This record gives sequence, C-alpha cells and structure tokens, in this order.
Amino acid sequence: MNDHAWELAQNESVITFNNEEYVIKLINRKGVESTKVKSLDVGHTFFNTMINSMQHNIHNGSMTFNASLQKMFDATPKNFNIVDNSFLAQCVKNFRRENCLSLFQKVLERNGTEFKSER
Repeated sequence: MNDHAWELAQNESVITFNNEEYVIKLINRKGVESTKVKSLDVGHTFFNTMINSMQHNIHNGSMTFNASLQKMFDATPKNFNIVDNSFLAQCVKNFRRENCLSLFQKVLERNGTEFKSER
C-alpha cells in the first residue's frame, strides 16, 4: 500500500476489491521492524446499507415473500429479484420498526430462502 492509500484507509471508508465495494469497520495497526502494517476488517456495502436503513412502518397480517421484501427494500437504495416466486402468503406479526438487515434476515428465515448478491 502506498503512502497515499495508507492515509485513505480509515474507519467507514469504502474500498473496492474485485469490483465489489466494502466498508472498513476495524483497523489494526502494527509495526513489524521498520514496516508499518494495517489489517482491515471490512463488510460488504450491502450489509452496511441494510443495517443503516430503517423500515418505519408496522405490519400485522398476511404478507407474501415479495411484499415483505418490497416493504423492506423501499427503505434502501437497493433492489431485489426473486428467482423462484412460488411462495405463499404467510401471517406476519410485528413486521416492525427495525433496521432492514434485521428484517431481511427474518424474512429469509421465515421463508426458508437464501440470497445471492449480483452486480
């Protein structure tokens, strides 16, 4: 890492690796003899966006998988695409004011689904 990049590597900075963007969450600095070393803990920007976005409405009642995702993703700049839309509506209690990452995890678990991020 050159001197310019060394200074840019700060907490919450965005870095690109293999055409994917990541947010720096933790930096560990150490010196090895005369060499400075920074070790970075990063998270994909998808997770950062989702955890920092809030779904402010409360919903109780029947809701399809698509409607659950739409309600949640409306609070973010992200989009989604359902590959297999054979899901039946489910009774939802307290789909409530939470960060979108928490709601996303609950929707995936409730429907027994997985997600894949694509550019």
